[in-house]
Amino acid sequence: LDFGVPSVRAFNEDFVIPVKKVWSDDENNRWKMRREITAVLQRKDGAQWVNLHEVHLNEENSWAARFPAVSGNPIIEYRIIERIGDKNRVPSYANPTYSQESFTSSNLDPAGITITNRLLTTDFSFKKVMKNGQPFTGADDKRPRFTLTETLTGIVVASDVIPDNGGVVNFTNLPAGLYQVSETFVPEGFKKCDDFTFTVAERSDGKGVIATSTNKTIVNELKEYKLTVIKTNELGAEIEGAAFQLRNSSGTYNKTISTGSTFTFTGLEPGAYFLKEVTAPDSYVGLNKEIAIDIFDNGSVSIEDHTLITKSVNLNGTENLITMKVKNKRQFGVLPKTGSFGNRYFILFSIICLVIGSGLGAVYLYVNRRRG
Repeated sequence: LDFGVPSVRAFNEDFVIPVKKVWSDDENNRWKMRREITAVLQRKDGAQWVNLHEVHLNEENSWAARFPAVSGNPIIEYRIIERIGDKNRVPSYANPTYSQESFTSSNLDPAGITITNRLLTTDFSFKKVMKNGQPFTGADDKRPRFTLTETLTGIVVASDVIPDNGGVVNFTNLPAGLYQVSETFVPEGFKKCDDFTFTVAERSDGKGVIATSTNKTIVNELKEYKLTVIKTNELGAEIEGAAFQLRNSSGTYNKTISTGSTFTFTGLEPGAYFLKEVTAPDSYVGLNKEIAIDIFDNGSVSIEDHTLITKSVNLNGTENLITMKVKNKRQFGVLPKTGSFGNRYFILFSIICLVIGSGLGAVYLYVNRRRG
């Protein structure tokens, strides 16, 4: 009599509900943000949901479990929710989605309920420019490169990211965290910019994350330029006695050095400069013109060609070095320069000799006349 109607018996059979956790946009838990969750099975009682059982989903059980058996009466409605402490979602993840929001024994998917957590991410970008506000637009291997690290986990998020033609450096798909940007390749002639950090945090409504930083434009400063002029003879040996003047086209730089065989001009910034040999060593022929030197905003240097000059530029050290060797040719058969100290001594010696000679001549004539 108890089982006169087989279908009635089937309605009252208990059934087991499988549940599993799926993490999307979080391949291999790269960000280390997964948390053990509590899956709660609830039964609907009028307008309320009543807790029946709880299971824990974590790495140890491969994020899958089964609830204890419950009544299979098809009129009973069930649902599963996740909890992390007093919250119904994992921090830094969107609200979970369920393969079935509610179910009964008659419509439950045989695979059970799947809870999916989607990692909340956003993008962050900044602009990289030179001091003149222009971006680096040369070949990719000449542009600055950046590495992004999540400091709390030590995860290197991206490496060797270069600015686009507009100077924009973009990092994508960043979850909540504290990030550090480091310039790992600096263009020739420029100073490395300081590392800086920015944060990605949940929005107040919990529906997304947002990146916050005060650094939206980063400027690469050029290193100081130094010009060294070395004076040599035809054989390459250094000689003294010359003087060089360096001036710029704007008139803000004008310096003359007249000691030694090496002349060093410091504190040079981008602009047009002109080097002039204002005095050549005695018996040597100096430069017959000013030499144009251009320092550009992108760090490059251009030096006018001249047969007496060899030049080199080194932009890889702690400062930018421009070296010019100026060769002087000896001039033979040249009379001493009028007005020099050497000429004065020569003239004085000549006068003394003339006076002595005249005196000796007068004495000679006097003696001859007395004898005669």
